[in-house]
Amino acid sequence: MSKIGQISGVLCILMCTNFGLSQNRNYPLHFEMQNRHDEATLKSQSSIHSSMRPLNMHFVKDVVDSAYFDSTKVYSTFHLKFLKEHLFQIRGKDFSIYIDPLFTLELGLDFLDTSGRGTIQDEGGTFYTNTRGFQVQGDLGKTFSFYTSFYENQAFFPDYLRLSNINRAEYTWTGSSWKGGQSVVPGEGRTKEFKGSGFDYAYATGYISYSPTKHINIQFGHGKHFIGNGYRSLLLSDNAFNYPYWSVQAQFLQNKIKHNFIYAYMQNLYRIPEHSAPEATYIRKNGSFNYTSFKPTDNVELGVFEGIMWNVYDAETGTRYAPINSHIPIPLVNTAIYGLNDTLHNALIGLTAKVDIGNRLMAYGQLMADDLSNSRWGFQLGAKAFNLIKGLTLSTEINTVSAFSYAHENVWHNYSHYNQSIAHPYGAGFFEWVSYARYQLPNRFWVSYKFNMATMKGDWTNANNGSDIFLPYSETLSSNDDQANLQFHQAKIGYRANIKTNMEIYAGFNLRHFHSDDNHNSLYSFIGISTSLNNKYYDF
Repeated sequence: MSKIGQISGVLCILMCTNFGLSQNRNYPLHFEMQNRHDEATLKSQSSIHSSMRPLNMHFVKDVVDSAYFDSTKVYSTFHLKFLKEHLFQIRGKDFSIYIDPLFTLELGLDFLDTSGRGTIQDEGGTFYTNTRGFQVQGDLGKTFSFYTSFYENQAFFPDYLRLSNINRAEYTWTGSSWKGGQSVVPGEGRTKEFKGSGFDYAYATGYISYSPTKHINIQFGHGKHFIGNGYRSLLLSDNAFNYPYWSVQAQFLQNKIKHNFIYAYMQNLYRIPEHSAPEATYIRKNGSFNYTSFKPTDNVELGVFEGIMWNVYDAETGTRYAPINSHIPIPLVNTAIYGLNDTLHNALIGLTAKVDIGNRLMAYGQLMADDLSNSRWGFQLGAKAFNLIKGLTLSTEINTVSAFSYAHENVWHNYSHYNQSIAHPYGAGFFEWVSYARYQLPNRFWVSYKFNMATMKGDWTNANNGSDIFLPYSETLSSNDDQANLQFHQAKIGYRANIKTNMEIYAGFNLRHFHSDDNHNSLYSFIGISTSLNNKYYDF
């Protein structure tokens, strides 16, 4: 069919659509909000598929919307807007638009920071984050929805995080070596220098969502995805920066099977060497991700995953097209063609499982295989509990990934985007135990505690010991016994102001103890107010 014919067909569908208001937007991709979604799913004993995130309202709204119910009495328009509603709401017969400010204002002090870096008062150890932004979202008739948001940020980070940002910097070829440039904040994009040791950065996200039938949703956007039910994902996570993508979700056989296909346009923050301009194009790579879940019963969900980073750049020939079969929306087909140790493309496969136990408990897990012939694999096992004591949410999980997983002999095609892992933030060669507890106090107050304990391969001797996925992989490599031990504790107390934007006023502290040859411990105390809609993985 010609492009004109395709466009005419789409216009015909639009003109013939029976408009009435429906919602096809995504729920926020935030760990604490996802826990509320899981709690609502357990209570309902429904048959929805919940392991592909963000959840889309088109498939789960009838169940998940209960997580946003708020019975608090209000006595004025101010209280209604502050506690329950979007700031601006415009509703018509066939459309709705919602507009909100987004922000994070946080002030902190690190009692173990001895860097002497200049911050607010030109003294070391005092830090802040100043984020301002907005979101606009809405629905047009039964089939279309849209979302967009923008954030502008200035921040001073504790030393371990500042150095991590610099290590993620973009690089330019000088003719003989790669020279580091602008830094990258984990999950939030490139930066420029701000007042010496600070960071100035902005980022945006957005998508349009179209559901031609009750069984299908199609999206074009710039954002992130997460596969699994836990705090971490070993398959595809929201750890890295946003990427352009298009995706299709479809349910079959009375919703017993749901298939998800994501095609993403990713890049390494290495500028193409042939160009000398300061803003030369980055070396790019495409990613295709197939995930099919099956619900044999309402309380069991099983899934099969395939993720492939496609080679679209060669040092000799330059940029090229990804093979046409990269668009095959069927898991394991391309793995069968190329295998798990192909020299051009980087593939991994996985299995997921989730079991609901009654209406308060759930267990989940993942298996990841990168190259079984060379013992590159990963494993996750976890559980969540809701309201064993009223208002208490508990979760615990273990994650382990063998050395050299996610890496590739062609460094442009490791399992990453924007110089950040798109799976686990620790990279590879680690064992982690992470647990979380949150107790809802009366009148919107809450307390929470999270800890991470991890053992990981040490690469601080400048040798490739298997943890750094950005180093080239070879079957001749082997790891030694050098390792580092990490403990990360976070305790918080807060007040949830608005459930629509997850606006919270909070205070707390982070305690980081990292034992290695390069020691950057942290005791960071903070207070703040934030509309928390995205995960920030600073617990490394």
